[in-house]
Amino acid sequence: MVTTQGYTCEEHLDSITWLLLPAKQSLAFLLADNGFDVWVVNTRGTKYSRQHTTLPPNSSIIDWNWSWDELVAYDLPVTFKYVHDLTGQKLYYVGHEQGTLIALAAFSQDQLFNILRSTSLLSPIAYQMTSPLTKNAAENIIFEVLVIKML
Repeated sequence: MVTTQGYTCEEHLDSITWLLLPAKQSLAFLLADNGFDVWVVNTRGTKYSRQHTTLPPNSSIIDWNWSWDELVAYDLPVTFKYVHDLTGQKLYYVGHEQGTLIALAAFSQDQLFNILRSTSLLSPIAYQMTSPLTKNAAENIIFEVLVIKML
């Protein structure tokens, strides 16, 4: 999967970047070809999130003042629960950059463990820190908490 230019999702703007590579090089297609049910999800802030069913994007009724806290508290749990309820199966989660941030934050609040089978974090936010304290916490504490809770 690693190339000299890196994986396409390094230029991640929305979920379509998971599907741009040829089928033999795309993680989404490789997983689907190996029997996984692949769900490619967009978060708030992409061009797809601007298609409200009844309100235009410039509507004053819509609250555009949100942060990743809302992704953790509302969007990720609802998405996981929707897929879990529809399929009846525990999920394998693959998150990239922001996807790792919201997953780690959700896991720190004991959310979602009962519906997850495993998590793969690509370019995790927690490991791009330079402070010795935060780097040590990311390498040791977060890993221990996640492994203990998921076992």
